[in-house]
Amino acid sequence: MGDVVIRDPTDGQVCGMTAGDRLVVLLPANPSTGFRWAAEGRGDSMSAGASEDSVRADGAPGGGTTRGFAFRALLPGTAELAFKLWRPWEGDASTIQHIRITVTIAPPQ
Repeated sequence: MGDVVIRDPTDGQVCGMTAGDRLVVLLPANPSTGFRWAAEGRGDSMSAGASEDSVRADGAPGGGTTRGFAFRALLPGTAELAFKLWRPWEGDASTIQHIRITVTIAPPQ
């Protein structure tokens, strides 16, 4: 079992991993704008994603951070991960970006 890390993914990105591996998706964020990344979907082949913010090294007030989401590949197959950048209190109309990642999961070796 290993880790697969995707930094600043593009919409439509594809990645491969093995069942049991952990996938970490790192998305650039700036919480001072009010916009937050949220996971929208994951499919049955992936565990629910935990998220956390990590501050950039410069630590400047109002500066950007990285929002990380971690998933575990549970079953061989294909999973579609979806994320949106939005202001939750303003609803779906506030969404300014969508990222979708297709994950191909191979059986453990």
